[in-house]
Amino acid sequence: MVHVRVMIIFDKQDMSIKKGGLFRPPYFPLSGQISVDSLEHILSNATYGADPIVGKILEGYTRLDPSVGITNCRVILVSAYGTQVLLHPSSPFVLIWLFLPLSIIRGLPVKYNADRKPGGVNLLLVTGGAGYIGSHVVLGLLDQGREVLVIDNLSRGHRELAGKAVFEEADIRDLSQTGKIFRKYPIDGVLHFAALSLVEDSMSDPHSYFRNNIGGTMNIITSMLESDIDRIVFSSSAAVYGEPRALPVKEEAPKIPTNPYGETKLFIESMLRRSFEAYGTRSVSLRYFNAAGADPLCRTGEDHSPETHLIPIALDVVMGRKEELKIFGNDYPTHDGTCVRDYVHVADLADAHIRALEGMEKGTLACEAFNLGNGKGFSVLEIVSAVRSVTGIGFPLRFAPRRAGDPAVLVASSDRAERELSWKRRYKDMDEIIETAWKWHQKRFRPRRRY
Repeated sequence: MVHVRVMIIFDKQDMSIKKGGLFRPPYFPLSGQISVDSLEHILSNATYGADPIVGKILEGYTRLDPSVGITNCRVILVSAYGTQVLLHPSSPFVLIWLFLPLSIIRGLPVKYNADRKPGGVNLLLVTGGAGYIGSHVVLGLLDQGREVLVIDNLSRGHRELAGKAVFEEADIRDLSQTGKIFRKYPIDGVLHFAALSLVEDSMSDPHSYFRNNIGGTMNIITSMLESDIDRIVFSSSAAVYGEPRALPVKEEAPKIPTNPYGETKLFIESMLRRSFEAYGTRSVSLRYFNAAGADPLCRTGEDHSPETHLIPIALDVVMGRKEELKIFGNDYPTHDGTCVRDYVHVADLADAHIRALEGMEKGTLACEAFNLGNGKGFSVLEIVSAVRSVTGIGFPLRFAPRRAGDPAVLVASSDRAERELSWKRRYKDMDEIIETAWKWHQKRFRPRRRY
């Protein structure tokens, strides 16, 4: 018996497949039985004009060769023994024949309806979609029933965090790779997260940040122009402001970044603005400070190597995965001497990115930039206190010298995003934010001491 996973779109609700059941099409005889292990979500659109066989058989073999006839069907994904086949009907046919699998077939080129005809199944491209923030956006889009393509070089991301999205391992620094992907898939819009993002690292190795962040984004924009794709949501940063002169920071505040990371984000925003003026490429740049928390259902969360973010490091110390929490600087001009930052739950950030995309799809947004924040800063020591409160566990601290390029206070005003994107944060309480991170941390990582 061949065990398969099936994802189907039907024109009608008379499908004869159900989870855990046996599928015996009434139209054609079978040389074997197919046990349907899981039935994936129903796609909402159809693709016309595509090749009749679309996809790539990766590997796998079975002695059975059942012929499966499926009617009233537009898109189907079948996988068995590590083999995946994505099929589309070729107009005007309404019948798909599947052979699971015919034999060991490798290297079959993947083909899609790349001309993105109206009514077709189009993909939203998420660069860096296997990373922390990008994977939450992927889940948010999939939860809405959108079709998602993720590209990630997995240097810091994790393939499993991209969920059920179509996945391509690729490096945006390579224009030939990005161009090939844009020609291969029916991409309808881009959400761009792929970037290097460590402030201290950018100070010691700025060239890598210029090459990856600026050069990689240039390749994405170039591929978009070649494929006539006219909308992109850019994951920017409040690091573009540098040391703010007034708090909370508003979008029109002076932009004087204090580190190469912030400089790359500011330059990319300029690239996008010029692309809109010259080519009509619409964009929304979202500036935020510290993403925090994890998916409430624990499907994804933070998993960096090395980890540099305060909350997951503190949780590592709680679990015994690190010996102590190092705090960089206790002599800042703040109420307790430690840096003050604006923390936003990552699910709320994902919601803002999706709303920005929808605004461009509706035609209400053209070339914009918005701040995302909670309007209230938390010092490092306040975060430490909240982690201790949520986990019920104390842990050792050690103060260290300041990190180069770290501003003392960064707090954003989100008034404009709330007004124009109708964005509202669901997670406003810091303990609630840390609680989601703590649940993810316990699921993802093995503790090294009893707590």
